Amino acid sequence: MLTWKGYGFLVPIITVVMMLLVDLGLETAVGSHSYNDYIWAITLGFTLSGIACFIANHLLQSKSKERVYIDKETGQEVIVRKRHTFFFIDIKYWAFLLPIIGLALILMHG
Repeated sequence: MLTWKGYGFLVPIITVVMMLLVDLGLETAVGSHSYNDYIWAITLGFTLSGIACFIANHLLQSKSKERVYIDKETGQEVIVRKRHTFFFIDIKYWAFLLPIIGLALILMHG
């Protein structure tokens, strides 16, 4: 079961789209779309996905409205923002995790 809040479902969609675009570009440029021959293409796809998630997070946060509440007991302001998570991880962190996953796949491949 996939778990997300807000627009967190965009993380896997962005990743699949970027991987397909890299595959299409690889096939157009070299005539092969085998990730086994060009393992660096996986890292490129994950890195582009991370960049796209960073941009998506920036756009979503700039459009979301913050609500400010005042705690009656302490008198301090509490800012509440809408969260966009995928597997309980904010989109802004996926922007850094996806390229790390791509690098890990290269290192595991040998």
